[in-house]
Formats: sequence, C-alpha cells, structure tokens
Amino acid sequence: MNDQIDRSGLYIPGLGGIYDSLSDLAYPILRIAMGAWYIPHGWVKIIGGGVAKYNDAGALVGGTAGFMAKMNFPIPEVLAWYIGLLELVGGALLVLGLLTRLVAIQYVGFMLVAAIFVHKANWFWTGRGMEMPLLLLVIAVVLFIRGGGNLSIDKSMSKEF
Repeated sequence: MNDQIDRSGLYIPGLGGIYDSLSDLAYPILRIAMGAWYIPHGWVKIIGGGVAKYNDAGALVGGTAGFMAKMNFPIPEVLAWYIGLLELVGGALLVLGLLTRLVAIQYVGFMLVAAIFVHKANWFWTGRGMEMPLLLLVIAVVLFIRGGGNLSIDKSMSKEF
C-alpha cells in the first residue's frame, strides 16, 4: 500500500520521504486509536460498576442500564453489559487487530443507535451532540471494509473474518 507520494504536488517536497515512510502506519494508527478510545469507556462500566446501579429496594436507579431504562430501551441491563463488554473487550481486540471486522460491524450498529436515539436531540456541536457517534460510526465502517490491515493479528492469520 506504500504508494510513492508525488512530491511535485507538495508545498514542501522534502517531506515526501517522511510521508512515504510513514504512510503504512496511518491505518493501524486509526484502528489502534479507536480501540484505545473505547477501552476506558468500557472499563468504567464493567470494572468501575457503571453498568447498573440499584437502590436498597433493588430498583434500577442509575448507571448505563438506568440511563437506557429512562430512554425506554428494552432489556436495559443486558444491553448495558453488552455495550460495556463491547467497549472494553472490543476496544482491546481493535488495538490488537484481532477479529477487526466482527468488532467493527458491532460498533457500526452501536454508534448508529447512539447517534439516532441518544444524541439526536442535541444535534451537532453542542453538549452530547451526535457528531462524535457519527465520526466513530464512519471510522467503524472503514475498519469493517478494510479489516485489520497491517500490524494486526488478523493479517498474520491464514483467514480473516
């Protein structure tokens, strides 16, 4: 994939060699960054106890599941655990480049639902707007199309998902 940069089109042609030598790292950086971005979000839910919070009577009152229950999502506890595990384990899998397409397609669905049902009310460029889920959705689509790419476990296996 390392196509030579046409240096005549660069403002600083001397940078062409740097661009050439680093271009194969661009996609793995994107994949690793997206995975690393999700890991702490899942960590807070799964390890930090943020999936569900219950009051003394056993009623769901907070956490991701509580938020989802308020938004009338079905089976909020199950979905909250799924999302937490997807963020934590799926993020780690993206960092490693393992099962990239399988993880990416789940992120596509996750971010589509997040953009439409959770963040749509705030639209763009406001607190909790939908621009971040849409950006993550586009990156997930790219990861789904391209797979693990260079510097991935997927690439080193004989078959990729």
